[in-house]
Amino acid sequence: MNKALGPEGQTLKLTSEQLGDAGEDLFRSLATLGQLIANPSDRDKKGWDFFVQPNRPTAQACESLDQRSEWSCHVQLKTTAERKAKSVQVKLSTLESFAKLPGPSLLIVFRTHPDGRPKRGYIIPIIGEQLRRVLLRLRRAQAKGDYDLAKETLSFDYKSKGQAFELTPNGLREAVETSLGGDYGEYVVEKQRQLRELGYEEAELVGQVAFRVEREDQLARMWLGLDPIKTSGIRVFDARFGILIPYCGSLFSDLEDVYVTPPSVGVWRVAMKGTNALEEAAVFDVELHVAPPTLGAPHSLLKHDDFTIIFDDEGLKFETQNVYAGSKRTLDGWCRLMRGLAHLAGGRGTLSIMPGSGEVHQFPVTDRLSGPDVDDLPKLRDFLEGWQKLVGLAGTTASAPFTIDEAKASLDAQMAVGLLLDPNPPGYLEFDIEGQEEQDQLTTLYFNGCAFAGAEISFCARVFLKRMVAGGSTFRSRGFELVDIRPKVGDLKEYGRDRAEAEGITIVLDPEFIERV
Repeated sequence: MNKALGPEGQTLKLTSEQLGDAGEDLFRSLATLGQLIANPSDRDKKGWDFFVQPNRPTAQACESLDQRSEWSCHVQLKTTAERKAKSVQVKLSTLESFAKLPGPSLLIVFRTHPDGRPKRGYIIPIIGEQLRRVLLRLRRAQAKGDYDLAKETLSFDYKSKGQAFELTPNGLREAVETSLGGDYGEYVVEKQRQLRELGYEEAELVGQVAFRVEREDQLARMWLGLDPIKTSGIRVFDARFGILIPYCGSLFSDLEDVYVTPPSVGVWRVAMKGTNALEEAAVFDVELHVAPPTLGAPHSLLKHDDFTIIFDDEGLKFETQNVYAGSKRTLDGWCRLMRGLAHLAGGRGTLSIMPGSGEVHQFPVTDRLSGPDVDDLPKLRDFLEGWQKLVGLAGTTASAPFTIDEAKASLDAQMAVGLLLDPNPPGYLEFDIEGQEEQDQLTTLYFNGCAFAGAEISFCARVFLKRMVAGGSTFRSRGFELVDIRPKVGDLKEYGRDRAEAEGITIVLDPEFIERV
């Protein structure tokens, strides 16, 4: 661009409007020569001046047409001829729509001489820190009730925050492409995430709750999440950037009870042990929560998904939660919990608690546990741990969650555990063998299959039978010996016959002809 001369050879100084027009002409010219398509917008109506796309294919030739994608961006252009200026002002009304566009928003500043001759270009992507500044100003304006955003401006320091580039066709194109990075799709996803999440790092919603205190320990129990806050009034605020604005949704319209999630101050290890030193303990990593001293007792809480340990002025209290209320756990989870509860059920167990410091504290449990099915805890533990062992022996996995009621109803799996693992099983098999059988003791093969907790197995076992009465035809099992166990087979009868032949056993007990009584 040549220097513009006025009367008597004086350099012309363009007005701000003329400077803006010259900047737009320069942008269109550089974009065209730099193989960019710059579609203009009506100024101050859509929040952007140009919609920019590449004017040359960037997709690989091997890409199919339905998978090709090109980058695009919106540009807000500012032109300044101020000698000492380091920043430009943008109306907040412009930024409201410009910054929140789903794709890239680029603020481009042309620095020129007073007569419009180009000096330098700067580009500032409105993402990250700059997007946070825009959203924060919009939040502050809303909090003040100031909706005339055209009167508010936001300053952008283009020299320190922008990336400088030469005002040439190549300089403009390279600056735009560099600001978008190598993965346009990733850029768009990240900007949309920031539009949703910036300012909500501390909290998304904040509530004010009114309630009545009726007991001495109520505040501490509510703080620890043990008791609900029964609200007499609740106000909820959107808390972006810590600036509270009334929440207008219906999420809390039917809310009556509020539970506090207490802050965690560390993780302690809890072991539930029984009186038999050779029995495996049940070990849990449990979060510790502490109530402020001013709230009184209880003072602290060890909270696990399956139980809580409360510390108050009287000592320690152990409570289980939702064990029999239809809650589902995996086999591993149930085995550990049932083992621990069985250790404590009779009032002779021990809670071993190890804080983060590593020092172990032992607390004897002298009271029997109260609640449903306490007397059945050892049996439930034995069955679940037995099934876990059979699943492991079969080489399969049991990953499906289940309830205790479903465990109690799994009679086939219970029978398999009892027959194959219990040296003195409570059940037995009994048969009437007709004919001229002279032996009083027989070795037979029993085969069957069962499923529980997402695991399906097939097995064979030797069954040792003994004649009940001399001369009689009734034989009863006196022991079982596991021969084979594996994941479910396709043909159970064929599997049983093959194993009997391999073991040299001629009497096969087909489960189809066995009735459970």
